[in-house]
Amino acid sequence: MKVVYEDESLLKIGKAEDCLIRFKRHKASNPKLKFICFIQTEDLSLETDLHNKYQEFRHSNEWFTYDYSIIEYFQTESKKSNELADTTLNN
Repeated sequence: MKVVYEDESLLKIGKAEDCLIRFKRHKASNPKLKFICFIQTEDLSLETDLHNKYQEFRHSNEWFTYDYSIIEYFQTESKKSNELADTTLNN
């Protein structure tokens, strides 16, 4: 699962087995943190691919300067992921 969430003007792109638990851990040390969305995937290279794709916005490690193109990508892919999950679960 790939997850993105924001802290004021920064976005975090990372991976987690359980994004809710991961988010709660980060939020404990930063109460202003907001969850944006996640992508359900088995693609282990996606995190690295996204870090490379958005390299120009990298602030440090998994944190990126807020840019709408990152949000737009995750919203689009998250929707596809949810539609696929719904189709798979309902058939």
